[in-house]
Amino acid sequence: MKYDLADRTVAITGAAGGLGADLAKAMRARGARIALLDLNRDAVCELADRLGGDSVARGWRADVKDLDNLDQVMTEVAAHFERLDVVVAGAGIGSAIGPITALRRPVRPQSSKYVIRSGFA
Repeated sequence: MKYDLADRTVAITGAAGGLGADLAKAMRARGARIALLDLNRDAVCELADRLGGDSVARGWRADVKDLDNLDQVMTEVAAHFERLDVVVAGAGIGSAIGPITALRRPVRPQSSKYVIRSGFA
């Protein structure tokens, strides 16, 4: 299935990482305008330049653990592109915990509290 992304605005958190950056490139190739959000502002601004510049791709520093910051950035995204259609929650929180074969007890990822909180805030 292919989605028509022409003239749609897509915000991607974690956009400086490999998966986020590749997703941004693929969506841009399908005509989407891309808001690149990440703690690493320099990396997402550089990626935005490679994707075509401010009119079609722009980078913002965003911290998904700070809901006030995230709300402000999403407002800026919608104002800059005059709409916001899709949000991809690609940012990771926390660090590697090791290979799954080494786990001795169930692990609840730290990020789950943010997903639940932001999903029902």
